[in-house]
Amino acid sequence: MKLLRRLLIVTLPFTAMAYAQATQWTNLAAESDLAYAVDVDSITTDSEGYVEYLAKTTWKTPATLPGATAPVAVSLTRYQMDCRKKRWRIVDTHYLAPEGAAAGSLRANDSRWTAIGPGTVVDAMFRKVC
Repeated sequence: MKLLRRLLIVTLPFTAMAYAQATQWTNLAAESDLAYAVDVDSITTDSEGYVEYLAKTTWKTPATLPGATAPVAVSLTRYQMDCRKKRWRIVDTHYLAPEGAAAGSLRANDSRWTAIGPGTVVDAMFRKVC
């Protein structure tokens, strides 16, 4: 059990860094305090026909978020999109601190589908990935 815990501690920062180094970030929207992007190279379709992709939110001022162990400068969230029913849900999120170190993660254990509202950031993601 100790070995497993050590392996998780060692590999978590590398997982978050791999997410951050996606090769094809496409900017979607920006506001005064944050910016949104989608990694178009991460877009896949699973066996049920749902589209999965990675999105990045960058905070201009680091924020305190659920599941984070430090203020967050970047969150990397894996989404599932149901393009036919125009709905979405979060799979998991990895947080990065301002210096790029892993700052925690959040797994959506019971992520319910949410309808995509017009004019929202998720609507922009829908238009990009579906």
